[in-house]
Amino acid sequence: MADPSVARKSRERHSKASNRRYAYVTVILTILTFASAGTFQLGFQDIFYEEYYNIFKDGARNASWYRDGPGGRFDPKVDVTLIAFHLGAATGCLMFGVSHLYMKARWGFLSAAGCALVTSALITLGDVFSSFLSLALIRTIFGACVGYMVCLQINVVDDIALDDHKVIFHMANVAAISIGYVVALLFTPPPITTATTWFIGHLISGLPLLVGFVYVVFFFKDPPAVHIFLGEDDLALESAIHYYGDANAKGALAEAHERVRVRQATPSAVTVWKDPIARKALGLSLAINIGSVFAGERCSWIILFRMMGHLTFTSPIVYSIICFVLFFGMLGMMFCTLLLYRFERKHLIIWSAGATAMMEILFGVFSATLSTWVNESIRLTGIASIKGLHHMFFYTGIGSIANFVPADLSFSGSKTILISLTFTARMIVLALWPLVYGYLFAVSPYIGSAIAAVILVAMGIYVAWRFPKLHALTPYQILQTFGFTLSLTTTPEEVQKVRSNLHRLWQNTKEE
Repeated sequence: MADPSVARKSRERHSKASNRRYAYVTVILTILTFASAGTFQLGFQDIFYEEYYNIFKDGARNASWYRDGPGGRFDPKVDVTLIAFHLGAATGCLMFGVSHLYMKARWGFLSAAGCALVTSALITLGDVFSSFLSLALIRTIFGACVGYMVCLQINVVDDIALDDHKVIFHMANVAAISIGYVVALLFTPPPITTATTWFIGHLISGLPLLVGFVYVVFFFKDPPAVHIFLGEDDLALESAIHYYGDANAKGALAEAHERVRVRQATPSAVTVWKDPIARKALGLSLAINIGSVFAGERCSWIILFRMMGHLTFTSPIVYSIICFVLFFGMLGMMFCTLLLYRFERKHLIIWSAGATAMMEILFGVFSATLSTWVNESIRLTGIASIKGLHHMFFYTGIGSIANFVPADLSFSGSKTILISLTFTARMIVLALWPLVYGYLFAVSPYIGSAIAAVILVAMGIYVAWRFPKLHALTPYQILQTFGFTLSLTTTPEEVQKVRSNLHRLWQNTKEE
């Protein structure tokens, strides 16, 4: 007689296996690989180059500050290597939209990661940091590789995630930005006075690319949606088993088919403006992403560094303030992850835009007037408090959602184009707005903060007017909110094609 406890344990194991919807090791490794090559690099490069480039430029220390003490001196040479990096990233994002429909994720990643490794080695091992133009040029190429991989990362992670788990998967992409900040702060600690730390910093940046390159060569498979889009049904089934296991492969394929087949039309980067459905989704995606840049995605960090006055980054006080602000930003990401399951995306974006705009105005007022009336410790405490709340409000809504909103509003080939165009515009503004903001801030802190606040409020109004409610909607229902209707009319050619294949249906019935 069989032991009842053995039978019970067998049923429990079967129940747990049936509840698993992913091959978790494979999915986690894939997300980590693409995140470390994409959004992680954005955060790491910002902190590393913003603070440490001036060590290797003789006499360039003052040129690295928007405000040089009481004089308010502004020098546009600041951060040119970061500007080159983000403009290169914009080029890479555009290249993704042009090539990804013809190049699978595997070959796209290998091409971009391989090129990034070569350029990173040139910066690390060569003497290019002593040549300003050479460094800027190679940084542009490296940025193009990272921009391509950021778009690829969002696209691949969205293809792998099932509808019920998209929030968790995409928030992993967002968290990689802050992890890049943290790694740059902790593993390349100031002061940097030798080329050794310069080498270590680029080694930390290049190591995930090398590991990811090896992983993609030997273990990565394109998501099922890619194979369905290309008509490779056998490979789609194999990919579904790879990511979801045998028990859940058919259900995952059904979801992938729904996303891909909901709308077969695939606009290009040029014809997307003539497609009213794609144009509406693109307008919303652009508004939210550009609004997130004006909300201080990068210039918030830069101005925070500049506000330290006579202090340098080597000061323990400044280091503590940066870590404090980072903590509040990550806290905002946690809040966003929880709130997205209970509230609509549009409501979080509107609330976040309004709260962040208030912090921008408060920061401008504090910087222009209040900070001159108090001593140094109170001034730094005020800066830390305002910027900490700013980052928490920012990442609770707009700062997090902006990273994956193009994937929420589009499907199939249209998603690739929307991600590409959205992040191309975002990277361009991300490169140039901090320079403009820094100049305005040097003239008067009121001006830069007021412009950022006005843009945030305008974006919030536009989102309240046009952004659809996405909770519990199918892909077809989401497209319906943009005016899409399913055409049930057929052409004579389509009718003839069906008639010519009726004998195959009869043959399959007889075989059964």
